[in-house]
Amino acid sequence: MTIQDRIAVTASGGEIAHPGDTERLRAYWTTGKGAAKIRWAEPCAFCRCLTHVGKATAGKMPVTELKGLCANLEKRATGHFPNPEHSRTKHCPC
Repeated sequence: MTIQDRIAVTASGGEIAHPGDTERLRAYWTTGKGAAKIRWAEPCAFCRCLTHVGKATAGKMPVTELKGLCANLEKRATGHFPNPEHSRTKHCPC
C-alpha cells in the first residue's frame, strides 16, 4: 500500500476500522469484477474508473478524493499512475 493510500484510508477511518473490507474493495477494483468493468489495460481506464467508482460511492466522495483513489487504483492494477496529459489529448469523460 502506498503512503497516499494509507493517508486516504486512515483519514476516513476505513482501514483501521475495517482492514479486511478495505482490502476487499481494493481487490474488487484492481483484479475482480470492478477491474473487468474498468478494463485497466485499455485506453481511458482512468476515466472509466472515475465513472464506475463514482457511481459506486453515489457522490459521497469529493471529486479530488475520487481522482486520487482512481490514480492509486491504477497504480496498483497496472504498476503506473495515469498519464496526466491524457485528458488534454483524448476526448473522453475525464
